[in-house]
Amino acid sequence: MSLVIITTIQFFLIVLKDSRIFSVPTVFVSQVFNPFYDFFSHHNPIYYYIYSIPQYLFGPSLLIGRLTSFIFTICLGILTFLIAHRLGKGYSGLFAVALLVSNHFATGYYNMMTYHPLESLLILLFFFVMMSKIKDILKYAICTTLLVLTIGVRYPIDISLVYLVFFLIYVFIK
Repeated sequence: MSLVIITTIQFFLIVLKDSRIFSVPTVFVSQVFNPFYDFFSHHNPIYYYIYSIPQYLFGPSLLIGRLTSFIFTICLGILTFLIAHRLGKGYSGLFAVALLVSNHFATGYYNMMTYHPLESLLILLFFFVMMSKIKDILKYAICTTLLVLTIGVRYPIDISLVYLVFFLIYVFIK
């Protein structure tokens, strides 16, 4: 119950950095401005391009951006369940989703118009594809593309290449 209350307050009432740092640039991109020439940007452009699609379709609004983040958050929960269930069987998927939902800091950032939901979604998609039964060559191409897109969202996420190395070790051991 407290999660619903905190999420509602963060979603509708709190306007923090997402309104000026992340919302305005995506509105600029949705109006066909270039993010690296028309405003100062300290993030890579994939975030702005992905979030500008709903802004272009439904009009510029902070609420539209937060709804986009909310949709990404729902996808995060589904992927968390599927990955944990595949790795641990039984109730591990429900336990992983319960841990995700009980983290108020994460849910607060995931419901705001920031790069966190998109970044996390791409990393979870990487793990999901890596554990799938797709042919190896195609699987590695998709996973590399997902990691490049993750770096395209935010440049300090270069650590995501370490995820690839650990997962390749996991695959070869298995």
